[in-house]
Amino acid sequence: METTRPFDVVVVGAGSGGVAAAIQAARLGAKVALVEETDWVGGQMTTAGVSTMDGGFGPPTDTGLYDEFRKRVVQYYADPVRFPPSGKSVGTCYWSNSTTCFEPFVGQQILREMLQSTSVALTLRRTVTAVHRSGNRVTGVVLDDGQQLDAHVVVDATERGDLLPLAGAAYRIGRTTGGTSDPEACIQSLTHLAIIKRYPNGLPAGFSIASPPPGYAQVKPLFASIVASSGSQGFPINYPVNWNFHSAYRGLPDSSNPSNYTASQSSLITKTGVNWANDYPGYKMVSNVAQWVDTLKISYLEDAVTRHAVDCQAKLTTLSFVYYLQHELGHADWSVANDEGYDTPHNLQSPDCANIPPELETLEHHLALYPYVRESRRIVALHTLTAKEIKRTNGAPTSTNFDSSIAVGTYPTDLHNCDASSQLESSLGETAADASGSGPFQVPMESLIPASLDGLLAAEKNIGVSRLANGAIRLQPITMSTGQAVGVLAALAAQSDQQPRNVPVLDVQRELLAAKSALSRFTYDDVPLSSGSWIHVQLLSTYGNMIGTSTTHFGLADDMNRAQAATLLARVLKLNTSSPPATPTFGDVPKTHWAYPYVEAMAKAGITSGCQASPPLFCPDNPVTRAQLVTLAVRGLKLDPSTAPSTPYYTDVPASHSLFAFVQLAKQQGLLSSCGASTFCPDVAAKRSAGAEVGYVMMLK
Repeated sequence: METTRPFDVVVVGAGSGGVAAAIQAARLGAKVALVEETDWVGGQMTTAGVSTMDGGFGPPTDTGLYDEFRKRVVQYYADPVRFPPSGKSVGTCYWSNSTTCFEPFVGQQILREMLQSTSVALTLRRTVTAVHRSGNRVTGVVLDDGQQLDAHVVVDATERGDLLPLAGAAYRIGRTTGGTSDPEACIQSLTHLAIIKRYPNGLPAGFSIASPPPGYAQVKPLFASIVASSGSQGFPINYPVNWNFHSAYRGLPDSSNPSNYTASQSSLITKTGVNWANDYPGYKMVSNVAQWVDTLKISYLEDAVTRHAVDCQAKLTTLSFVYYLQHELGHADWSVANDEGYDTPHNLQSPDCANIPPELETLEHHLALYPYVRESRRIVALHTLTAKEIKRTNGAPTSTNFDSSIAVGTYPTDLHNCDASSQLESSLGETAADASGSGPFQVPMESLIPASLDGLLAAEKNIGVSRLANGAIRLQPITMSTGQAVGVLAALAAQSDQQPRNVPVLDVQRELLAAKSALSRFTYDDVPLSSGSWIHVQLLSTYGNMIGTSTTHFGLADDMNRAQAATLLARVLKLNTSSPPATPTFGDVPKTHWAYPYVEAMAKAGITSGCQASPPLFCPDNPVTRAQLVTLAVRGLKLDPSTAPSTPYYTDVPASHSLFAFVQLAKQQGLLSSCGASTFCPDVAAKRSAGAEVGYVMMLK
């Protein structure tokens, strides 16, 4: 019997983006359903086994739900009761002791705990068979057991963008768009991960591979070009690398090993992920050998039969690497880990892979539940984020700024094969030369919203990006951040009975900042996440209303001068600064002064008359006092001083103070915090932190 269940938000796909969207929407009070095809949650970073956090090595990515998750991982392994005598390190991957790495089962457990702390209705081992629409609006989904889940907003958070064709949404796929005939269009290679470990007391039954798996002869030379017993170690990487260097790439803490180790102790690592030589189809390199290259066609995403065949071949490639490890590299005591919990009903009951011999089925059932899929269908969005817009050099932030930023990433534009200019989207003007390295970039809210279809949002690798930009937004920290933003947007849309495209971006940004999720491409050394000014600085720098004294330092504790105050408020108030007068209003702010257009705009708006009437002066370099700052703000907001409360709020701002009414209104409007329990310090120079607070509050008015 068909059952209909109403929700505010239905999220399909419990990957990193989907879980983040569901948690955040529920925390804002939305009624949320989360549907997942497997019996795990976490997607790429747990279910697919990529439990080493690419692109998340500090600010600005260590914010929001990702930072909450990461801290829980650290806390789990630091527990001396669980891991005596003093816990375990999580710095076991990427050859760096400062990384965050975890066993997939630990990551899944933590995400489950985060979900259980909310009211999210989690449904596992179910797929969507249909998407309901009313005209141009998605209204719900139908599951394979007949359940109908109605929603104000449906979120596609699947690993491959599988809801998009069901919903009739326009989408990009490979270098083309959905529905077009381009059989040669390709996507990135995928990898079916195995978490492997060392068994010091011998392998369990069925975990030793006695005979070469089918097709082993083809992939053995590839493996040998990448990992060899006599391989190198260190940087720059010189292929082939040795086993210890390979282990430290996806190295993981090992709960079954009583000893502790870090990435720098690569010879001690006893658990790692196989995700280097086993891309399928693979490889490239050329000068340092490897070579075999083929490309994955878009039919992998569009056709279920092709998808199953490719997934099975990817599994076999990984099992062949385990054979290579045991027999060619001489590590007969290593095999697929049997303590990750991947032998679930979903894995045991999945359709058979005819290419995998029966003697390998035990190992197959302990592989990750599905492959690491690097490229998905992508919505045709209100804004398609391109590689040109996120181009970065030497780790510096991209030059492109989005006022509508809802997430920040740092990962490079990394494509695994299918990366030639001819395979990119010429319609978007992209070539291979647009690829770039790491550094902060922003994702605008418009990239989450379909260009023309309502009731639907994207929250994974399927957001509105080009193929090349997809290489930078497919990793866990950024997918959790974009997913969190989708959760906010969906919840606000449902609660206000609006479509997501009509929700003010400032409303979304305010909630994201309250949840400590970064928006700005700048990270300032004097404004850590723990700072009370962090939220203010994030919003102001995102809009360019107030940026740092350098790209890495904000100058929170510096005095703010009158020119800076005028500039801040003119920007926040969106005053016209494009046509300043030919004759300066103030003798000390000539046309050549950097703040000239802002000071003139403030004067024209009647917000300031300067510091002296005759001759007219502005005193641009004088510190602006706290009382003067809020006076300018109150005037800018067009508040009437005659309406100010007559009873003083502060002991140091009596009714006799020349700016009493303005300070009173500033208190009433919450423009600037006090400097003490009952004092305002009206005549003290305002710090840049005070300017940031005033500017932030005004932006939200």
